Amino acid sequence: MRRLWRHHPYLVASFVLATVLTLFFAGRLVRQTLYWSDPAHHQEQLQGWMTLGYVAKSWHLPAAEIAAALGIDPSQRPQPLSEIAKARGIPEAQLIGAVQAAIADFAAKAP
Repeated sequence: MRRLWRHHPYLVASFVLATVLTLFFAGRLVRQTLYWSDPAHHQEQLQGWMTLGYVAKSWHLPAAEIAAALGIDPSQRPQPLSEIAKARGIPEAQLIGAVQAAIADFAAKAP
């Protein structure tokens, strides 16, 4: 290994970096797969800490559809429902009700 490092330091460093990145992304993939395959995370009751992306994954809906129904730009930084409600000056329960209505509307339209 020392010989390789002396003769090809950039190659060895690139290999180590590629290995670390591969392990990092493989770990993320496994963690997310295990998390979202748990039925407890499917169709969760809406809470203020959830983002629209989380709600979309939990309910198997496109996040853009929920954002459009609420009049939110989907390219915005993800924010929890509580922060969205606070920014709009409405109670959190009212925003959660609007999200639930958007979910029900989308479910009614889906085949």
